Amino acid sequence: MRTLRRKALVLTTTGIAAGGLLLATAPAASAEVEKSKRGNCSKSSTWHLDLEKDDGQIDIDFEGQTSKAGKTWKFKVKQNGVVRHKGKTVTEADGEFDVDRDVKDRSGTDTIVVRAKQGASGEVCKAKLSI
Repeated sequence: MRTLRRKALVLTTTGIAAGGLLLATAPAASAEVEKSKRGNCSKSSTWHLDLEKDDGQIDIDFEGQTSKAGKTWKFKVKQNGVVRHKGKTVTEADGEFDVDRDVKDRSGTDTIVVRAKQGASGEVCKAKLSI
């Protein structure tokens, strides 16, 4: 019985050591990819779009910079021509508004389009970036 326990302990210890070795040598799941672009809106505002691809997701960070606080902007986020998100956002005290969303990373190149429109002024901010 003692010999059986000793063999079990040796096998368990060997299995843990081998498993640790496998974990230590396993390659990273996926590398992060980041892209960024800036542009002008249809009037005096500007926009900045950041995309980050990581762990099967694309993180979308769109910022608009305007001169007026408290203004509502309607937005749409498209991925490869399909609307993935839509909603409203309001400019902060400094005139900035943000749209932060995630979409599933599709195989191949993904083209992200973010369009935001301020209702009262009719100003449009539109960004397009592929990753």
